[in-house]
Amino acid sequence: NKAYNKSLENKAIYLQNQWQYAQATVVLAGRHEDYDSFGTHNTGSINLGYHFSPEQLVYVNAGTAFKAPDLNQLYGSSSSNPNLKPEESRSIEFGSKHQLGALKFNTAFFNNQIKNLITYGSTAPYALSNLQEARSKGFELAASVQQNGLFANISGSYISAQDKASKKNLDRRPRHTLTLSTGYQTSQWGFGAELLAKGHTQDFAGRIGGYAVANANAYWQIIPSTKLRLNIDNITDKTYSGGWVDSG
Repeated sequence: NKAYNKSLENKAIYLQNQWQYAQATVVLAGRHEDYDSFGTHNTGSINLGYHFSPEQLVYVNAGTAFKAPDLNQLYGSSSSNPNLKPEESRSIEFGSKHQLGALKFNTAFFNNQIKNLITYGSTAPYALSNLQEARSKGFELAASVQQNGLFANISGSYISAQDKASKKNLDRRPRHTLTLSTGYQTSQWGFGAELLAKGHTQDFAGRIGGYAVANANAYWQIIPSTKLRLNIDNITDKTYSGGWVDSG
């Protein structure tokens, strides 16, 4: 990392209000930000939900967002770029939440449009730069069940993230992910295990293979003010990579 003596100042105001009309819910939010380096920006969102019953909900969310580069991205490393522009995005998501006794099931479908996405270059020194426009779309599904202390969860997603102009897939963004977990828990003790799997992706040096890792955890509430936790990550000592590194 490079040494630097820089600062960023940001002032923001955030307002949110929620209305309930019978089974319908409306949430409006707005944010005004004033950056000393990037000027003023306004973003907002609207969330609409409808309960067909206490256990069945459908919703749609739409909004805009603004993300300024941080100091490390601007000045703090060999890949930093002081000319980076802030990211701006528009998103829409619709989905549902259901409960049938001990079983819960959620769905979400989304489409995000991102302007000036901050990403690494494809050649040395891999300086950060802004991608003119990117798109990320896909869906997420999740189900869980919990009864008498036993629990099991499964969630998966499919996400297509591409440069909108070239249709090239964005680096280090696997399309498929899957998470499985199960265990037993009480107020005094519990244990669990999980399996995390990600599909293949690519980087500047080529294909990055998919992988799956298993983790375990446990806890014990010794006294009301003290809890012991144990986490064991990558139980099988699986070798995997999230991206290539150029050592120069």
